[in-house]
Amino acid sequence: MKGGLILDLGVRGFLPASLVDIRRVQDLDEFLGQELRAKVIELNRSRNNVVLSRRAVLEDERKEQRQQILDRLQPGDVVEGQISNIVDFGAFVDLDGMDGLIHISELSWSHVNHPSEVLDIGQTVEVKVLDIDRDRQRISLGLKQTQSDPWQQVLDSYSEGDVVEGKVTKVVTFGAFVEIMPGVEGLVHISELAQHHVENPREVVSQGDQVEAKIIEVDAERRRLSLSLKRVEGDGPTPASDLGLSDEVFAEGATESPISETTGAEPSPEPVAAPEEPQPVEGEREPVMEPEASAEPDLESQTPAETVALDEEAPAEEPAEEPAPAEEPEAPAEEPAPAEETDEQQ
Repeated sequence: MKGGLILDLGVRGFLPASLVDIRRVQDLDEFLGQELRAKVIELNRSRNNVVLSRRAVLEDERKEQRQQILDRLQPGDVVEGQISNIVDFGAFVDLDGMDGLIHISELSWSHVNHPSEVLDIGQTVEVKVLDIDRDRQRISLGLKQTQSDPWQQVLDSYSEGDVVEGKVTKVVTFGAFVEIMPGVEGLVHISELAQHHVENPREVVSQGDQVEAKIIEVDAERRRLSLSLKRVEGDGPTPASDLGLSDEVFAEGATESPISETTGAEPSPEPVAAPEEPQPVEGEREPVMEPEASAEPDLESQTPAETVALDEEAPAEEPAEEPAPAEEPEAPAEEPAPAEETDEQQ
């Protein structure tokens, strides 16, 4: 029936489903027609009610087997067993009469959300004995210890500075975890996600993304791997702002002489001479529309090279109606003007 088995003892006896076996039985139909040994755990003669337990009989039989198993096993032994039950925190393995526990952290070298992702009830597995508590009769087992350690492959194949491909397995507030091979995950700290400042790692990566990362540190003892995404983008030096320097530090070089930095990129002598004689330059900017008034100060404020250029054009003087000779020397005189405006802004 749904709740268990009905046994014929000459009277009607009831065997609850939870007491049919040591572990819960999924299909009770397999016991139909079988002869079973069970212990009477409740008896009501007036109501002809008899409750039985087959599990109690099996546990008594296993007590001797359990002690033999504890005496036989030693930490480090590799044994074969069958998955008897799966729970949130791990899986139980039947070792021919006694159950041992594989904790979820010992199931696989890679991250496991639930033991059912790795194992099935009834599956035969090879496990390693990690610890034995003989007083409490408990055995701790490991499944991943029977598999090759991927960390050894990392140490043999990669070194700091190598660029690897991986998959983002988890995004957290302080960064993202990237799996570069089954069982090996590295952390990309939030400061190593991008060249610009990142407030939330989800702005840059999402779970499941395929990325390229550079190995920046390998800690073999702690089995930790540090990765960087921003260092893959280029091999050149990282700008000061991207190195995490404060705005004050980054601005020190710029506020000292912003004009000289601008003129340094353009090795023209005009910007250098302009700051020494700012008054003529300002005077020239006002009469720009009057060529006759600006001609004389322009000749005085020219550098030697510019004066030569004006001398070459002097023989070909045109009537005063043509403003061309007067406008040409004004061009270099106006160039320092942006520098003065930048000075004021600074």
